Amino acid sequence: MYQLFGNGFLRACFRLLCLFWLMASLTRLGLTMISWRFVSESPLQLLSAWLIGFPFDMAAGFLMTSAWVFGLSWINPRWFSEKKGKVILGLALAVFGHALLFLATSEFIFWEEFQARLNFIAIDYLTYTHEVVHNIWESYPMVWISIGLWILTFILVRPFWSYFCVDLAFPSSLKTRLRIVLGWILVASFLASLLENRMTQRFSNPYFQEIARNGLFSMGAAWWDQGISYTQFYPMIPREEAYAFMKKELLSSNSHSISELPDNLWRRVENPGPEKKWNVIQITVESLSASYLGVFGNDQNLTPYLDKLSRESLFFTNFYATGSRTIRGMESLSLSIPPTPGQSILRRKDNENLFSLGALFKTRGYDNAFIYGGNGFFDNMNAFFSGNGFRIHDIGAADPSEITFKNAWGACDGDVFNWALKQGDEAYAQKQPFFHFIMTTSNHRPFTYPEGKIDIPQKTYESGVKYSDAAIGEFLEQAKSKPWFKETIFVIVADHCARSSGKTSIPIREYHIPLMIWQPALIAPQQIDKRCSQMDVAPTIAGLLNWSYDTLFFGKDILKMRPEEERAFPATYQKVGYYRGDQIAILQPVKQRLEFQVKEPEMSFTPIPEPTARIKEAISYYQTCSELTTQGLFRPKK
Repeated sequence: MYQLFGNGFLRACFRLLCLFWLMASLTRLGLTMISWRFVSESPLQLLSAWLIGFPFDMAAGFLMTSAWVFGLSWINPRWFSEKKGKVILGLALAVFGHALLFLATSEFIFWEEFQARLNFIAIDYLTYTHEVVHNIWESYPMVWISIGLWILTFILVRPFWSYFCVDLAFPSSLKTRLRIVLGWILVASFLASLLENRMTQRFSNPYFQEIARNGLFSMGAAWWDQGISYTQFYPMIPREEAYAFMKKELLSSNSHSISELPDNLWRRVENPGPEKKWNVIQITVESLSASYLGVFGNDQNLTPYLDKLSRESLFFTNFYATGSRTIRGMESLSLSIPPTPGQSILRRKDNENLFSLGALFKTRGYDNAFIYGGNGFFDNMNAFFSGNGFRIHDIGAADPSEITFKNAWGACDGDVFNWALKQGDEAYAQKQPFFHFIMTTSNHRPFTYPEGKIDIPQKTYESGVKYSDAAIGEFLEQAKSKPWFKETIFVIVADHCARSSGKTSIPIREYHIPLMIWQPALIAPQQIDKRCSQMDVAPTIAGLLNWSYDTLFFGKDILKMRPEEERAFPATYQKVGYYRGDQIAILQPVKQRLEFQVKEPEMSFTPIPEPTARIKEAISYYQTCSELTTQGLFRPKK
């Protein structure tokens, strides 16, 4: 090795890589052994999986060691010949070795539960650290595991330590070391760009697919792809059975299927009479739980304007979010689909030119605009909306003079609504109907906004809600003076609740949000108690406009919804729910299906021991939607 790599720094870099490769190989060997009964019958395929796994290990190794290589390059080689330097290097190597062993241990624990290498579910676990840490602590002897890992760290690193000291003390110039670093990073980037997790799908046996992968690379790729494979991790029913149910389920009193193909869900919605060309302004309010509104029983007087508006609107009292993040709400409101597992479609690749509410408005010649107080680069919002027929007007597009107050999340709601008024004026001046999707920011930590707007102190959940309510009120009062007002309907909806934690798998109460559709000159007030979902908003708006159209929406027009059709779709990243009647079906990895009786109004869960028809209905929704959205089929007809 010394003859092959004449530079000591380069030798040290490759020793780090060899340490990583050794642990990766031992991990693959261990996973192979504990899965032996599933892989032993095909030794050639097993060998192929190992050979394919090697470049994945190398890519992950180069990526993981890049930061170490870069940091070591700046240290003077003479320092590693001193006792102090050797001790610190030993400690650094112990940290590196312990990280490798911890990663390997995590792989085995993850494999035990999911029979898979680390993936997006592991990333999701990092989001719910409190629950996951407690679960691991209660499930495994973590004290003994920790002691064992440190003992193994010493055994693993000690033989390498003296060689590292000699290698890093080898005289070399900073320029030479930086050249090595540059080459190292280039190799890491090349391998990462060359390899994809789906290369392992050449194996029909999922165990071979997973053995061929590298956990660290797989987790990074899953984060990049932002998704969980529904077919791999969730319950399935025969494809024809799922589509047969959905073809019937999605039909309404005013729609019919337009294809005889069993897996084609396109329908034609017919609304007799002339279409309306009303403008639509949708105000999507950040983190507005129904429990904050006085009309739902809150006695803190946080939403006086919205409480008043509820009596003047189509007011939907039994309305539920599909997730616990803004992008999940945006996905459902714009695409009218249930929440497929993993990351929202806003964060996925190939999410442009989808069948959406924006696309529907575009066919009618509307001016579509996404108006957001923050930077729409966050969570890929700008890319999603611009790729689906919207102009973007975020804080980056606003004139500095139009920003009176901003915090970490962007301009205050009052400023955003002023932008919306101006955007409406411009569309009206061009004699163009408009659909403007507004996303607010102020009801979000740190809950700060201009002084003097409300009568309670800032920086609390309650103050954020009350300021948002006041800003909405001011906006609608100003809109009344606009020439376009009487031809504009206002949709006020939350993106999700302020909190989504609870004692049950999916705490339904924490998904309850308000929906109001207001225009006193056009729409008579009415309270609607049907259970419905964010994905029902798009077809409901189209119904109010009396449009006839071909649709792939999974939602329904709430105003035409029959009692037996009422349902909601609360979900987390991993668990997806289907709440219908007095039952909720929950699907989760690994192909688990749970069902509970829901007792209202406390929303307590009682397990149902034997599965009912609700399970198959839930699977049908999520299985078909996952197929359409992951295979690029959720797009307008050509």
